[in-house]
Amino acid sequence: MIYGFVLLCTLNCLTVTLGILLQVMVIVGGYDDEQQWIRDVWCYNPRADTWETLASFPGRNRRFGCIALGDDVYVVGGQADHGDHMSETLADVWRYDSITNTWSQVRGCI
Repeated sequence: MIYGFVLLCTLNCLTVTLGILLQVMVIVGGYDDEQQWIRDVWCYNPRADTWETLASFPGRNRRFGCIALGDDVYVVGGQADHGDHMSETLADVWRYDSITNTWSQVRGCI
């Protein structure tokens, strides 16, 4: 089982050819059963009952905030682990563009 950040949002990523917006569930990153960090991003379409793999999250952020705005998903802040129970607080902001299925780093929050 994978434990990730779940976000319910309206994205255009699955319905470009239909020209409609669809409410979907997006899971960004998370931990597997061995507590190993994963960067997978998944999108669930409840109308079609299907899962789609999206572009993997490129950041080193863990325990972050996540929001949807328009066709985009933003990952904000979080921490980067350095082992030995040490962590660094991050001000990173990443944007997922659902039209191009790409991530880009945008201006930080601090």
